[in-house]
Amino acid sequence: MAKQRSARDRNAEIRRQQQKLSEERRNRSLRQEDFGFIDEPMTPRRDAERVQFRSMDSAPRPTDEERVEAVRPREGRRRIRKPKQARVQRSAAAPAMQDAPVEKRREKRPREKTPLADRIARPLARVHESDFAIMAAIILLCFIGLVMITSSSYYYAYNNMGDPLYFLKRQCMALVMGFVGLIVAMYFSMELFRKLAWAAYFVSLAAAVAVLAFGVSVNGSSRWLAIGPIQFQPAELVKLGVALFMAVKVDQYQKHIEERKTFFKLLLLLLIPTGLVAYQNLTSGIIIMMIGLTIMFIGGCRWRYFLLIGLFGLAVITVFVILPVYVPLSKFPGFIQPFIEKFMYRANRVKAFMDPFRYAQNEGYQIVQSLYAIGSGGFFGNGLGESIQKLGFIPEAYNDIIFAIICEELGLLGAGMVILLFGVIAWQGSKIAVKAPDGFTTYLAAGLVVQVGLQAVLNIAVSTNSIPATGVSLPFISYGGSSILFLMISMGLLLNISRRTYTEAPAQASEPADPRRLADR
Repeated sequence: MAKQRSARDRNAEIRRQQQKLSEERRNRSLRQEDFGFIDEPMTPRRDAERVQFRSMDSAPRPTDEERVEAVRPREGRRRIRKPKQARVQRSAAAPAMQDAPVEKRREKRPREKTPLADRIARPLARVHESDFAIMAAIILLCFIGLVMITSSSYYYAYNNMGDPLYFLKRQCMALVMGFVGLIVAMYFSMELFRKLAWAAYFVSLAAAVAVLAFGVSVNGSSRWLAIGPIQFQPAELVKLGVALFMAVKVDQYQKHIEERKTFFKLLLLLLIPTGLVAYQNLTSGIIIMMIGLTIMFIGGCRWRYFLLIGLFGLAVITVFVILPVYVPLSKFPGFIQPFIEKFMYRANRVKAFMDPFRYAQNEGYQIVQSLYAIGSGGFFGNGLGESIQKLGFIPEAYNDIIFAIICEELGLLGAGMVILLFGVIAWQGSKIAVKAPDGFTTYLAAGLVVQVGLQAVLNIAVSTNSIPATGVSLPFISYGGSSILFLMISMGLLLNISRRTYTEAPAQASEPADPRRLADR
């Protein structure tokens, strides 16, 4: 009997504990902080609910300090299902809310069409500043160009033009136009330039054909096209047009870029302007060819195709330029003799390159005088304005051979600074091409960098007799209106791309330490 009584007592005690726990659970479920967001501020509606549920709960309410201590270990916001009474009230209020009058929707106004001029002139959304290093290098090179053009041309301009600052004034006018073109190209939409690529290509082709038919001859070569009082070299326009057009086409053919058919399509489009320009100016034709081939190579064309192009180009140069140096014209086949005879002056330049002092009175005269100027400058130079070779010894010293005058007056130190500035443009331009936002801008930036870098290398190589003499100007420094104008536009496009390049995300600031966790420690 004693065992049965003890079992009943235990069962009764368990039932009492269960009832006590259920009452505590029921009382706790009606507390205000458990049926909403704990850290949500009180609103009039929630104040009404609090009053309603407080009347239903007879248990004593905890103080604010106790409630904070109870909630403190919890992290974040915890959603607790609301009591059934609140859900019933909300569901009962739903039909009334549905019957409430709905506010009239605001009528959509017809979208106004933006004028075409505004769409064309709309700049890209500014992400960050343009590349400062490239802008600084361009400004410094232009300043050096103005100083050296003044120094190397005042003697010739005074004796032939009657104004020692004649070439400086004209170069300043060209620079003003060039900086306007740079700013326009830097702030216009790149999508606009993409759409104008075809137009630029065909306009450049038309200009290259026109110079063959109506070109103005200067110093025995017809490289200039006259439109009223304005003369310009179409080759400079072709360089920019080919860079834009090839960037668009390579980006368009990305899905089939590795196919042989695609390669030869692109090559045909490139050879047309290259051949038209190279007929009068081989060096500019080589630069145009290298711009297009660089874009095709970066775009993903197979390298073995470029090897075939290189072998073909080497064969053409060997037949038309190198062999005439050693083989008499009569030994060539009859059908090829007219072409070799027409371009015999290039073979003579190769002879002068191999032994300039032997032909010092003919083809090698300019090279010899250039070497004299470079050798006499030394490390620090003879001083600004103290050049001897510009006093009639070097013809047109302010033009293609201006690097020799820089070496004579500013020495190796000044020439090294000029080379360093071109290196900055090439390095920063390569980084812009790598970080460009899409394929079109990547290929365009690469082509523009190749144009400036290759042109600077060829000009310096000619002045130092590292390659046969060619007619290529030193970018931003040599005298020439059309050259400086289109170079500035090209650099404006490069700076435009630099404004849209990807940048590294800033380091995220570390989150402040949680005071509750510090207190637990």
